[in-house]
Amino acid sequence: MQVENFPLLRTKLHRPGLAPGHIPRPQLIELLNHNPQRKLTLVSAPAGFGKTTLMAEWLLGSPAAVAWLSLDEGDADFPRFFRYVIAALQSIWPELGLELLSLLQAPQLPPVDYLAAGLINDLADRPEPFILVLDDLHRVDSRPVNQFLEMLLDYFPHQGQLVFITRIDPPLPLARLRARNQMVEIRATELRLNPAEIDAFLKQARLEVQPGAAVVAALAERTEGWVVGVQLASLSMYHHADPAAFVEQFTGTDRYVMEYLVDEVLTRQSSHVRAFLLRTAILDQFCTALAEALLAVTLEAAAFPDDAQPDENKATPAADDILETIRQANLFLIPLDSEANWYRYHHLFQSLLQHRLHGHYGDEQVAVLHAAAGHWLADHGLVEEAINHHLAAGDAPAAARLIEQHRHTLASQGDWPTLDRWLGWLSDDITRQRPGLVLTQTWLAFMRGQSFNMIEARLKEAEAGLTGSARPETEAEQQALAGEIDTLWSRVYYFRNEPETAITCAQQALDRLPEPMAYLRATAINSLALSERLVGQAAQSIDRLKQALDMADLPSMNIAGRLLQSLIAIYLSQGALRPAAQTAHSMLKMATANKVVFWQQWAKMYLGAINYEWHELGTAADYLAQVVSNNYYTFGIQYRDAGFCLALTYQAQGRPDRANQVLERLQDSIFATSNTQFLTQLTSFQAHLLFAQGQLDEAMTLSDAVELNVENEAFMLIESSGRTRAKLLLAKGTTASLEAADRLVAQLLQAVEQQHNLWRKAEVLALQALVLDGQGRRAPALGVLEEALTVAQPGGLIRTFVDLGPNLIPLLQALAAQSSAPAYIDQILAAYPVAAPSSSEPSPQSDSLPSAELLDPLTDRELEILALLVQRYSNKEIAAELFISPLTVKKHTANIYQKLQVKSRWQAAARAKALNLINNGH
Repeated sequence: MQVENFPLLRTKLHRPGLAPGHIPRPQLIELLNHNPQRKLTLVSAPAGFGKTTLMAEWLLGSPAAVAWLSLDEGDADFPRFFRYVIAALQSIWPELGLELLSLLQAPQLPPVDYLAAGLINDLADRPEPFILVLDDLHRVDSRPVNQFLEMLLDYFPHQGQLVFITRIDPPLPLARLRARNQMVEIRATELRLNPAEIDAFLKQARLEVQPGAAVVAALAERTEGWVVGVQLASLSMYHHADPAAFVEQFTGTDRYVMEYLVDEVLTRQSSHVRAFLLRTAILDQFCTALAEALLAVTLEAAAFPDDAQPDENKATPAADDILETIRQANLFLIPLDSEANWYRYHHLFQSLLQHRLHGHYGDEQVAVLHAAAGHWLADHGLVEEAINHHLAAGDAPAAARLIEQHRHTLASQGDWPTLDRWLGWLSDDITRQRPGLVLTQTWLAFMRGQSFNMIEARLKEAEAGLTGSARPETEAEQQALAGEIDTLWSRVYYFRNEPETAITCAQQALDRLPEPMAYLRATAINSLALSERLVGQAAQSIDRLKQALDMADLPSMNIAGRLLQSLIAIYLSQGALRPAAQTAHSMLKMATANKVVFWQQWAKMYLGAINYEWHELGTAADYLAQVVSNNYYTFGIQYRDAGFCLALTYQAQGRPDRANQVLERLQDSIFATSNTQFLTQLTSFQAHLLFAQGQLDEAMTLSDAVELNVENEAFMLIESSGRTRAKLLLAKGTTASLEAADRLVAQLLQAVEQQHNLWRKAEVLALQALVLDGQGRRAPALGVLEEALTVAQPGGLIRTFVDLGPNLIPLLQALAAQSSAPAYIDQILAAYPVAAPSSSEPSPQSDSLPSAELLDPLTDRELEILALLVQRYSNKEIAAELFISPLTVKKHTANIYQKLQVKSRWQAAARAKALNLINNGH
């Protein structure tokens, strides 16, 4: 069901082999093998010193599994870098990091340290030795990447080794590693070829005239053992009758020598080979088909340099044949896969070819080549690379068109970060000219929970763009864009509680959107179904969603999850908690099978809320804590509701301190993610929680600060400022407050009936019964409460009534005595606490709550370590018992203390026993 992401370049993960004529470096291999316990092997030297070749030779003899990643400038984008690091490690363990990868598609990207910690923990559980190689690290100039690498260096598991291959030292704490003897360094001094190695290399080159010892020594002196210089010299010397005279001709800097020798080499190649080398120099990697596409580009005749003018009297060889010629000539060609389909040039050789290309052809002609490369790459599914080439060609509109063409694929996968990154490559002027890109910005604003004013402004901008200069050319494309705009308007009107307008927009969207746009159509169906529920057509909306889910080919979990989420929400609004729970379990199973954590979190949030309503507090806390403790996997509204419900769960368990901690965490998240539209709801919920904790005056002060708008209140799940205010007025108990509560409850009842929300209607009716009873009108109060119970009983609602407080107990008992559903009423009464909840968190010695109710549950590894801590094992003994390092034990112990909220072993032992985390016999 899950759609594949845009493909990663697997060639970046290919470990290079040894080129023909390779000269072994046994002394360096011995140096590399000298300290097998090192954390880092740093190979740092200028271009052309054989760094990568040396590592390839060393790794051939390594018993450890190897994950290789060749970096480029695009990897400065941290999400892309992280995705490639995971992909490299998956070449060893295919299942590694799947949940971490889903974080890259989360609405809010987690901090770098969070992702690094997740990867380190995943690697720590791997028993076999492994090596992670990052080649060309100098090409990544990125503070987040350096932050990630620094954390890897600090906490990399003992069975792993890091290898950095770079032209310059990275800005990392290398001195600390050096002082601790945790690093092996190979630099230019060690990499330089000595005369004996140069002599062996030249003998393998089989020159027409083999140079003597004096020439070899002179070459070693002139090149200073520079590997690429020696290689180029050997290529040039192949045709020189006097090697000694040739060696005397070049002196100077590496760059000067390189340019001189490249010229020497190129002038001896055929015009077709020269054309191939220069044209393909714009590519970081290429295959023969891509090279053919560039060779077929017609350039202006005046732009051809004399030494690269194709010979029109000779047939043009096929790209395969030219490539074979280059390979046999040993012209710095590096294969990037085991099938030898993809290649790249040595980076230094490529940079000099590019310099020559621009000098001879001119920037305009090079732009033509970039454009051709962009078209070929786009046609073959390498979209990101195609976008970069179009931008290099100076053709931002072509890049924008590509983003427009592929944005729906990414949206259907939920890959919003990639879309965000692509948009960041374009100027605001280009983006605002294209309605499709403006709509992409609008989707991103929705995902981030930004204000509706901003969203509406972008929608109006997109509508204006339908008649602008960059409008779609065909009627079908215009209709599709108009349908997408209708879809987004339907979402806006739904959330603004204007269901009739939302229905009109959603229906227009479905009329306009083509069938292949499954993600957009599913969103429109959602808006239509949810809005139909608001106008009293819940049965019809449920049928609509079921029909959409019964489609034979749902293309992605993202689409199925959206439909299932709406189905659950409608069931809940009808008080149908059992089918809602069944659907949420199905969603969780499907999302788990597809390894999509985002939708797993939605399912857990719903299951937590449902179990809270059923007074299954342990189960509720288990589900909800998983959502709240993994907030980066969640959407803003989802995280808010899960947090509110978890706080109430802890409060119901008699753990107010823990409830307050959840609220503090919610507040931090709201400010961190700029979801400030949630602040009003947070303030109202704080009043709700203070009231539950017996602080009526403080709760009333907060509630009074919230401006009520009962008609537009959202009655789903937990918080409603109107319901909270009514409870506070009722609790105040004065004649005036009861009259105010009576008026407010009447408004709330009208609103829930207009929204056809049976779950919340049961609660508001119960509130009305309490108001009536408080006014001394017991008989009508019992009648209203009986109606509330009739609405609530099919769904088995419990906490709806218990959370209204003990004043409801006499009314419930009176109804039970009248034989009005006595068994159901007994269930509700049984959920009331025997005594008032404690005002502070129970001590570890008296707490008997299960481990699942920890805010952040312990992992299996942490539970193992905790059991040994309780048995008074030392860190060293635990490490030996579990085959891990003492440092890893120390790290896990710190996590255990934090999660248990203790500061010592004996406190951890007491807390663990109280929470039934271990056998109390220990």
